[in-house]
Amino acid sequence: MMICQHAIGASEYQWKNTMIREKLLQSAAGFFNTGARALAGILPRFVRDRRGNVAIIFALSLIPILLAVGSAIDLSRAYIVKSRLGEALDHAALAVGSNHYLTQAQMTVIANDYFNANYPAGELGAPGALNLTFTPTSVTISAQATLSTTFMALAGMSTMTVASLSEVSLDQQSLEVALVLDNTGSMGSGGRLNSLKYAAKTFIDLLYVNPQTSAKIKVSLVPFSGSVNIGTGNMSWMDTTAQSSIHGQNFTGHTNIFTLYNQITNRSWNGCVEARPSPLDVNDTPPGSGDTKWVPYFWPDEPDTGPPYWYSYAADHVGGTPQARQKYPGKYNGLTITGSYDPSLGCRIQPITPLSNNKTTLKASIDAMTAHGTTVIPIGLAWGWRTISPGEPFSSGKAYSDQANTKAVILLTDGENDIAAIANHNKSAYSGYGYIGVGRLGTTNHAAAMTELNNRTQTVCNNIKAKNILIYTITFHANTNTIKNLMRGCASDAQKYFESPANSDLEDIFKEIAKDLLNIRISK
Repeated sequence: MMICQHAIGASEYQWKNTMIREKLLQSAAGFFNTGARALAGILPRFVRDRRGNVAIIFALSLIPILLAVGSAIDLSRAYIVKSRLGEALDHAALAVGSNHYLTQAQMTVIANDYFNANYPAGELGAPGALNLTFTPTSVTISAQATLSTTFMALAGMSTMTVASLSEVSLDQQSLEVALVLDNTGSMGSGGRLNSLKYAAKTFIDLLYVNPQTSAKIKVSLVPFSGSVNIGTGNMSWMDTTAQSSIHGQNFTGHTNIFTLYNQITNRSWNGCVEARPSPLDVNDTPPGSGDTKWVPYFWPDEPDTGPPYWYSYAADHVGGTPQARQKYPGKYNGLTITGSYDPSLGCRIQPITPLSNNKTTLKASIDAMTAHGTTVIPIGLAWGWRTISPGEPFSSGKAYSDQANTKAVILLTDGENDIAAIANHNKSAYSGYGYIGVGRLGTTNHAAAMTELNNRTQTVCNNIKAKNILIYTITFHANTNTIKNLMRGCASDAQKYFESPANSDLEDIFKEIAKDLLNIRISK
């Protein structure tokens, strides 16, 4: 039984068979020449011998000698056929292994196509039908070939049958994949989000086409916009006592954001979080205390009057500067919000789905995605990493040192990092990094802040790759070199960066990534 390890190139394949044929024929020729020399020495003596019975004896003895020499030639041909048969089965097995996410019927078609291409009938004899045996962890392919004999036919054996088999392992690796998908407002135009949903669900279907191996494949879903939604059931990760250095920095006093949510009569925290202070925002440090915990996302009510303040949902209740009116926490006490603006503005997106091998759950979460908010890639990417990290906050990922496990992140965006600039003291719309005017990105200049978001995106990419996690990146309807170069540099290699300029391109890209991940899974 042969375990296939790698495909053989056409030139190497032809050379190997030529060498086998030459050596076997040389061996047969040597055997034939030895017999011929022996006959050459005996024959003159038989010819000179005048006794009648000697000629008869000579004739009778010549037949088995010729049969023995001829049989060696026939057997040499049989060895050549068996070698070529085994090589063709290896090619077929490797092709099946590379496409084992297909149905058994589809894999059978592929096996026959590759076998027939590498084993032409004729001088190699007539091959029989392939026999494929499937198990949850392997596929075994066997076949027989029948060839006509030349010399052995004189003894009544007109054909010989040779057999070979090849086996490929299908289930050597477990797989953890984080889908980090852009859910920003621009994804709501031109059918983009619907195309993404369809492509992502196709990806899930391909990973889980074989129910016997699906237990070892897990996928998480991380929709992102201006931040991410981790769900409301993970309070142990949250800074509930306002110990983080960024907690309540948009308000006077040491204001606890959870207290503000509790004071609003018809709103509650929806699960969105803000980025931790640098460098915790770009790593997978587990939550413990202080800055390592996450602050709940809260877009403050902005002043009723003054420079362009677009996001007011409560009366100011106090006078003074715009800054003072915005920072006043008392206006939330007993507040009933009547409009569409509220503290969740900019992060009204589907919660993260942790690692799961439930295809139905994953596809339902994909279907529930909505387009809303601005684009802050490093927050989404960092949370994608955290979903497959072995430590908290999500802890279902396997150890980084597990050689039988592959981790991968697939990042898709339809545009650059972008937080809307606004000409007031906040300098921008709100995001998971707060207002640009507060300076969490190390600057209060809008252009410099966008550059810093790109830098942090690249830092997260580098940190992920340093853990031997694969990164696939996709730019979707993106038309600037800035984002294309950023995503190209983020990917693990050039073959893992994809451009999808149209909706129709996206499904094939996700299919290619699925096939690549499954190939890695059987070859690593």
